[in-house]
Amino acid sequence: MNIAFLIAGLLCVIAVFAHGIGGEYTLRRIPTDAFPQIPNGGSLIAKQEVRMSWHGVTVVFILSAVVLLMMALTNIITDTQTIAHIITVTFVFFAIDIMLVPLMATRQLSTLVRIPQWILCFAIAVATYAGLGV
Repeated sequence: MNIAFLIAGLLCVIAVFAHGIGGEYTLRRIPTDAFPQIPNGGSLIAKQEVRMSWHGVTVVFILSAVVLLMMALTNIITDTQTIAHIITVTFVFFAIDIMLVPLMATRQLSTLVRIPQWILCFAIAVATYAGLGV
């Protein structure tokens, strides 16, 4: 059993629920008319496009959780190094994106505390990389 992959997989499971439930909670509280009118369907479609993009990230968490837990608990996946590198890089870039976009928009360091999801993404990346035994 690879403990680091197990930790990374469990962090992804936590992220699935936090991101999925948190996204729905947030999006349901934003009025549809707060979204811009877009040519292909107005505010309703704009809101659904945000929802779809949001949950696209949730799907990445789900797939990463499944793969990391399989790598931690079974020998089914034989090329764990390549997959672990891909997951590590993915979550490093998620973390950077989550840090920089709000920081650039607000120009306030406090956004790093108010939007701390980048920490979870870095933790997943570090645990996954540690699982390689490098």
